[in-house]
Amino acid sequence: MESCSSCLEVTPAGLSPSWNTRWCRAHWAHRYTPTATRTNSPTSLKARSHSVTFLVGEELIRASVGSYVFKPRGIPHAFWNASDQPARILEVIVPAGFEKYFEEVTPAFRSDGPPDINHILQTAARYGLQMHLDRLDELAQKYGAPMPGGQTQS
Repeated sequence: MESCSSCLEVTPAGLSPSWNTRWCRAHWAHRYTPTATRTNSPTSLKARSHSVTFLVGEELIRASVGSYVFKPRGIPHAFWNASDQPARILEVIVPAGFEKYFEEVTPAFRSDGPPDINHILQTAARYGLQMHLDRLDELAQKYGAPMPGGQTQS
């Protein structure tokens, strides 16, 4: 499997096939994930370098290095790195299989233009992931999450 050019790397060798593990790459600065809800898999994350901010339901969590964050199934969540320093996270999604979502969604992130939103939404739906794109402005205005292009709201 090839690494995702937008954030994600392959599952490390030697892990049980029931675990899907992803690393966010070091270039992940001034980036965020839109609010989403997983219908079939909970997720655990560990901040590996620099702080990452999470919104899980209505709870705002500023995770420092070494912190763990649990994102339960059925609860809307988002996370972002508002700093100009790269951040790394370890994300564990159980059961395995969701890694195929990352493989399928990668082509939607083009280097020559904006992401293909229709491709992202269709792929997300196949994997039980509901994207809440209507909350992007809220993330920026209420919580200071970076806007597309690395801008933050004051």
